[in-house]
Amino acid sequence: MNALRDPGFIIAGKYILSAIVFAVIFKLLLKPKKEVFRKTLHLVVLGFYYIWAFYFTTWQNACFDMLFIILMVLPFLLIIEFLPFMRQIFPSRKQGEFSSSFVLMGLTLITVTYVSWGVFNDRYLVILSFFAWGFGDAAAALIGKRFGKRKIGPGHLKTLEGSIAMFCFSLAGTAAALILRGGLNAFQFILVSVFVAAISTVTELYSKKGSDTFNCPVMSMLSAIYMFTLLNLI
Repeated sequence: MNALRDPGFIIAGKYILSAIVFAVIFKLLLKPKKEVFRKTLHLVVLGFYYIWAFYFTTWQNACFDMLFIILMVLPFLLIIEFLPFMRQIFPSRKQGEFSSSFVLMGLTLITVTYVSWGVFNDRYLVILSFFAWGFGDAAAALIGKRFGKRKIGPGHLKTLEGSIAMFCFSLAGTAAALILRGGLNAFQFILVSVFVAAISTVTELYSKKGSDTFNCPVMSMLSAIYMFTLLNLI
């Protein structure tokens, strides 16, 4: 059980508790609109991925502890989702959305951690994978719902404006991760950023019913690995 004593596990736990307190205060005091609240939480979680990549001592500990967190937290989520008060604070599109999203997020994090850090020994790939998706997805939802008029994608459920926002903010998130990583010249930096953002945008456009939580980070990771390999950066 040495993994449970890893510094990353302790810091991640504190971050989660702080995020929950922030969410409750933010909801009760400011009373934001449902989608604004959801995507604000989405952005808060991005800090958790940074902690995950750089405060754990090994990728094995990180993956084991994520499984432990899923098993410990899931029963609690299943219970509170039936409490009217909690449903008001954490509104969901359907019953069980938070618990299912939590499990999918955890499995995605394990997958990305294993491949990025375990196989390719590159912690920055973990950050890039989630930054490329996280910032872009939040922007796509908020801007798409507020300004979106041109319907595109399967079933015409998403908007061109939302996808443009997805690309722009995914580009910014990818660029931020690459700056942290370093080791790229200007041409490589632009090429990788644009390619990853484009793949992430297309993946989000064709993902259905919350599957982008898994699809987008994984595809962002794979597209980055492809470009790093092509440019001899990994």
